[in-house]
Amino acid sequence: MASTPGNQERLDRMRAALDKFLGLIDHKATAKNFAHALPHLEAVAAEKARLQFIQDLKTAIQDDLEGLIVKYELGPRLAELEALTQEADERQRHAHAPTSAELKDVWRPTIDIATAIRARVSAEQAPRIAALEAELAELQAANAASEARIASMEAETQAAQDQVSRSFTLLDELLHAISMQAPEDEKALRATLDTLLQDTRPVS
Repeated sequence: MASTPGNQERLDRMRAALDKFLGLIDHKATAKNFAHALPHLEAVAAEKARLQFIQDLKTAIQDDLEGLIVKYELGPRLAELEALTQEADERQRHAHAPTSAELKDVWRPTIDIATAIRARVSAEQAPRIAALEAELAELQAANAASEARIASMEAETQAAQDQVSRSFTLLDELLHAISMQAPEDEKALRATLDTLLQDTRPVS
């Protein structure tokens, strides 16, 4: 909410009040006080230092004030406060009872000014928010299904890799048996071949 001329006037009055306060610096930082505080300086140098000190101090304080106005968005906050008080005054002119619903939706002790002013706008956005929440729920369900499919595929892939690994191990054992054992050990060789064929059979 933009700052209104009335709010700008309030800020200007605050700055003017600060300027009056800064006048106390001139009253206290006199040439006599400076000369007493810095006796080793010559009079001309002390006066220059005094004037520079006063100017720098005033500028720093004024800059801090402007920084606080910007940081806390004082202009817009004053505008919100003015809008809220005007609405409250208007409702009071209708002589509503203190417990009337017409007054209850204006002020709450637990919410800030901006929330109170935007409450009606939030209510109008409720259907859109509900639709977005439903869409989000659908996306989450679809993601969960995709993750389940990926996990299943990974398990199947791992099982196939394990089967291939076992087959290679049996093949190594077979080659070792052929090269290291005598041909007459036909019974052991047949058992190894049967095991290999059984393990490499396609999974139904």
